[in-house]
Amino acid sequence: KWNKYRIECIGSSIRTWVNDIPAASMIDELVPSGFIALQVHSIGKDIPAGKQIMWRNIRIKTQHLKPAPQAGILQVNLIPNQLSDQERKNGVRLLWDGKTSSGWRSANKTSFPDSIWKIHDGILSVQSSGGGEARNGGDIVTKEEFGAFELQFEFRLTDAANSGVK
Repeated sequence: KWNKYRIECIGSSIRTWVNDIPAASMIDELVPSGFIALQVHSIGKDIPAGKQIMWRNIRIKTQHLKPAPQAGILQVNLIPNQLSDQERKNGVRLLWDGKTSSGWRSANKTSFPDSIWKIHDGILSVQSSGGGEARNGGDIVTKEEFGAFELQFEFRLTDAANSGVK
């Protein structure tokens, strides 16, 4: 049986469908153009003869592009601290604005621990404090409480870092 795959790349949006079912949606401004490739992995020696990898009806449209309707599918947005129209339609909101400590406080105090937490270029980071991070503000929590939710975020750890989500 043939499967149908569709890829839509318009501007910074990349969306895919498999057999007309939305499969993935991503926003990414890193690579605005490039080659299209059909990737082939080797067919192992222990696979019976006659196995094949096949494509057909390969088509492309490059002008007068309009995004297809798509709702309800998770969209991965790689543009820092910005929501896409699709994310807004899916009910996603920013938990952090990328600029201020608004909406956050120290886990043990009512204020945000500016002495150890830094906000720079859309990145929220905790600074080393010689093992005394907790004494200097430690964990931060949202001011708002949540029940059922889906949480998405990107993170980076340096060597010997010890962090998480609670």
